[in-house]
Order: sequence, then structure tokens, then C-alpha cells
Amino acid sequence: MMPKHLAKAHENGDVYYHDLDSYNLTVNCLHIPTREVLERGFNTGYGYIRKAKRIESAAELSCILLQSTQNDMFGGQSHPDFDNDMAAFIENTRVEIRQEIRELGVDENKINEFAERKLRRAIEQSMQGIVYNLNTMHVRLVG
Repeated sequence: MMPKHLAKAHENGDVYYHDLDSYNLTVNCLHIPTREVLERGFNTGYGYIRKAKRIESAAELSCILLQSTQNDMFGGQSHPDFDNDMAAFIENTRVEIRQEIRELGVDENKINEFAERKLRRAIEQSMQGIVYNLNTMHVRLVG
């Protein structure tokens, strides 16, 4: 399946094809553009996942995204720049938390203090959830 000039280059040691035994069988090794995928939504092959809005859903969906790719391909997958990708969902979470607190009738001077405390807790819980999910989910290959 490999073009002859590439096969010859590999045989001569001019180039090296990682996981050659899986060549042309499946996609291999993937850096997932996490933020882009989560902001658009995605299809796992079993259903469509809507775009993430809050840090909690972004964290949960990042695990589904990784699990889905691991079950559909050979080789390693990664979420490069994961912390910055997740950070993109914090401001919307902050705005929603402030609105929730405001609706409770909390004094306007206290809203920021309460919101930041609640936001920090939401972020910590979301990141802890990622660790638990990735350590307990069934996948064919750990990447």
C-alpha cells in the first residue's frame, strides 16, 4: 500500500515510519485540538455531543473525546496545551456563577468574593473529575 519510493527510503534507513505494522490500517498518533473540538461539538460515531459552555462540561467532554479517539485508532493520543484549552471555558462559568448568586439576592459587593470561591471549587472538581475519569474508563489503548 505504501508508495515504492517511500518503502525504499524506509528500507534504506533514510526515513523511519513509526508503527509500520499498522500502516494504512488506521489513523495513528493524534494531537487533539481540544478547545476547537469542544467549542464546535463533535460526533463520537454513536451520537453528537453539543459544544461545551462551562468548565465542568468541558472537562467531562474532554474525557469522552479522548476515550472515543482511543477506541477508534491505533497509537497515542494527546491533548496538547490542555490547561489553556480548558481555561477558555472559565470566563463563561464565572459569568453564570455570578448570575446565579445575583439571583439569590446577595449584596452586589459580596458577589465577586462568593463567585470566585465557587468558581475555584468548580475548577478543582472538574480537574479531579478528569483524573478519576481517565483512570477508570475502559479504553482499548492508554495514550
